[in-house]
Amino acid sequence: MRAGGEGGGRAGPFGIVVPFRDTPRERAFAEKSLPSAVALGPDEIVVGVDRTGDDAAARFVEETCRRHGFGGALTAVRVERSDAWRFHLANVVWRCYKASRNDTVLVFDIDSVLRAAAMRGLELVGRDGNAVVSMTKRILTRSVPEYIRLASLRVRARTGANAFAGLYWVHLPYYFANVREEGISSIANGLDDYMVAAIRANGTHNVVTLPDIGEDALDLQNPDYPWRQFGDGIWHGANGSPRRSGMRRSARAAAAVALKAAAYQRPHLARGWWWALSHPDSEACSAARRCTFAEWVTEHEPAHVRSLGDWDRKGTGFDG
Repeated sequence: MRAGGEGGGRAGPFGIVVPFRDTPRERAFAEKSLPSAVALGPDEIVVGVDRTGDDAAARFVEETCRRHGFGGALTAVRVERSDAWRFHLANVVWRCYKASRNDTVLVFDIDSVLRAAAMRGLELVGRDGNAVVSMTKRILTRSVPEYIRLASLRVRARTGANAFAGLYWVHLPYYFANVREEGISSIANGLDDYMVAAIRANGTHNVVTLPDIGEDALDLQNPDYPWRQFGDGIWHGANGSPRRSGMRRSARAAAAVALKAAAYQRPHLARGWWWALSHPDSEACSAARRCTFAEWVTEHEPAHVRSLGDWDRKGTGFDG
């Protein structure tokens, strides 16, 4: 299917950007996700891969895309790990943006299957100062807690809350006007959080969030990993403790954390909050009190949380 369908008519040429870490797990995801990218009819697909001694990852991506009828430009961006970048994924995505032949790109994760509705964002990005247009995901629903989480996410999206997800359109001239290499190379996690904060802080361009579901997740999403939940709880605990905000505000903060943990089925959020209350003088709490939530996610959280538990699912931001 060419661009259009549920998303409307084609608004102009565009590329698709997707990072790909060549593992058996990601290859299995790619067999489903890459055909969905081809189906949207991009002019170009830019895939970011780790630079290795061979081109196995690039060959796999090209063969998969060609096998499903992709006739456009396919660019494999090979990125070496660099000490100048704290977060390797940020470097990969930055290099992909730099290599793109198109001013407008759709960015998605290899563990997701795109829907035709994703094209809705193309009608808006690059117009009226819109630097980024984000759409929501349909998360995995294999259990009752995950169905509760999905319902909460959909309510949030439908009520107009800032439900920014890892699927978004980027107008690159606006992006590079707001996001600088020296800034993004310093983050440790939260690539999307940093981008949104940088654009909004500048105040020249817009970040638009749509309630439309643009893709279906094939795996657990990063904010739902236990270590991420726990780290988010630490920030809330450090900044909502009696010492920090007084007893009345602390009670309200505790209620808000409990509600969030229940609504999004994130029990480790409550655990992290309680840990922070029990360790107010810890380095983690001291760091959390000195920064905004976005700064905590992008700069501090991984380093402080990785030693606080035996986390079985790590994902981006934890181990590079």
